[in-house]
Amino acid sequence: MAVKVLERLTASLPVVLGASIVVFILLHMTPGDPADALLGPMATGESRLELKKALGLDKPLYLQYAFWLERTLRGDLGDSTEQKVPVLGLVLDRLKNSIILTLGGGTLGLLLGLWAGVIAALRYRSALDRLILAGFTLAISVPAYWLATVALFVFAVALRWFPTGGMYSLTGTRGMADLLWHLALPALLASFIPGALVAATTRTAMLNVLGRDFVRTATAKGLPRRLVLFKHIMPNLLPTVVSMAGLQIGYLMVGSAVFIEIVVNWPGLGLLAYEAILGRDLPVILGIVLVSALMFILLNLIVDVTQIIVDPRVRE
Repeated sequence: MAVKVLERLTASLPVVLGASIVVFILLHMTPGDPADALLGPMATGESRLELKKALGLDKPLYLQYAFWLERTLRGDLGDSTEQKVPVLGLVLDRLKNSIILTLGGGTLGLLLGLWAGVIAALRYRSALDRLILAGFTLAISVPAYWLATVALFVFAVALRWFPTGGMYSLTGTRGMADLLWHLALPALLASFIPGALVAATTRTAMLNVLGRDFVRTATAKGLPRRLVLFKHIMPNLLPTVVSMAGLQIGYLMVGSAVFIEIVVNWPGLGLLAYEAILGRDLPVILGIVLVSALMFILLNLIVDVTQIIVDPRVRE
């Protein structure tokens, strides 16, 4: 197993390097000047030039990337040009908040998706199966930012069941109960897409397993349906479900959860990236890309290790 983990980590290094190069180039191709964003439209040409020299923006693009990569390898992601704080500390602080939202939404999506997929497979071609399939399609098709905006208006503004945003109340105790109250709506919104994909995958995998000879034999022996489900069917679903769930949790952290964080003002990496893009804060954007890529690789590594544990065929 250690050899497989080492091979995966080695193969992931070019992915991180390539992602950083692509983002670095794209950021410098976008309209706007970081110096103008920092100094404002009334700044003089001399002040802009002086700031560019201080930030190293007057050098060729390949040299800027080389300097950034050299500092990064030393564990220094630079300082935020907008907030004037070290990028590493800022990104790691927001990363913890994104992990909380991702774990909440991912866990909820996994549980709901697994339950819905099993029910749909057991009630194959029934009205309930068709209803669940329609729910899959709707959850995958609706844009996350639109759904978050509508849900925030209905449940937070109109009905006042949930707070309108943030991670804690301004006048609250900042305890676990306050955190869970603020997390409930964003986690539910974040669970829709991964839950729908896990449910669809579970349904397909379970329909394949239900047609196997060992399931027919266990049923013919007169074993209780619940015992057949948990002892014979579920272990054969785990490898497929684990693979899909891991991918969806990784996508949730760097994908749909970003829009949810922006809409509900959740102080995670998504909201930080949005603020950094508006302020042309290049060190923060590059730091977020680097940390997000590393987190995605780590999640894939965890999925691979879990696959080895739950699937004997992979171990062989």
